[in-house]
Amino acid sequence: MKAAVIHPTDRTTQMLCCLYDGMEIIHLIRDYVPNSQMKHTLNSLPKYVPLYLLGHGSDQGLFWRQDDKQPLFDGTIVDHRHRFYLQKWDTIIAIFCYAELWMKALGLHGLCTSMVISSLEECQEYGITSTQDEIDTELVKMFGLLRELIDKRTPLHEIPQIMRSLNPGGSQLNDFNYNSFRYV
Repeated sequence: MKAAVIHPTDRTTQMLCCLYDGMEIIHLIRDYVPNSQMKHTLNSLPKYVPLYLLGHGSDQGLFWRQDDKQPLFDGTIVDHRHRFYLQKWDTIIAIFCYAELWMKALGLHGLCTSMVISSLEECQEYGITSTQDEIDTELVKMFGLLRELIDKRTPLHEIPQIMRSLNPGGSQLNDFNYNSFRYV
C-alpha cells in the first residue's frame, strides 16, 4: 500500500511509526517545513493515496517541535491554512489529540482520534490511573492492532467500533484510548 505521511519527529510519538513502517511511502515529512512548502507539497501529492497526519496536536492542527525534550510545541505544521488542499484528499488518517475536532471544523473526512493519553501528565489531567510503562506498552499494542485493520483494508468508518471491541480491558487507560477513535 502507498501512503503520504506527515509525522513530526518526536520521541513521545515514535510508536506511531508502526502505522507506516514497511509501506511504500511516496512522501514522508518528519521535520518542520514552512507553510508555503507544505501547501505546495499537499497540492502536488496524489490525492488517491492515504494521507497520515500523526503525532501531537489539538483542535488547531498537528503540532511540531524542534526539541522533543522540551514540554512546549513550536507551532502547527498542518492546520486551517491547509484546508483547501486537505479537502481534496480521498483518505485521511489523523492520529493526534483532538484531531476529530480539527477535522470537523475544517469539513474533512476520515479516521481520526479524540483525546489519546500518551503521558502521565495526561493521565493526571483526565483522572486515569496508569504508569508510563503501561502507557508505552499499551499504545504499541493498540496502534499495532490499528495497523492490522488498515492493512486488511478495513473500511475506515468501521474501525472505531472494531477498535472498541478489541479493547483488552483491564485498565482505565485502555478503556479511554480504545474509545478515542472516530470517523468523521
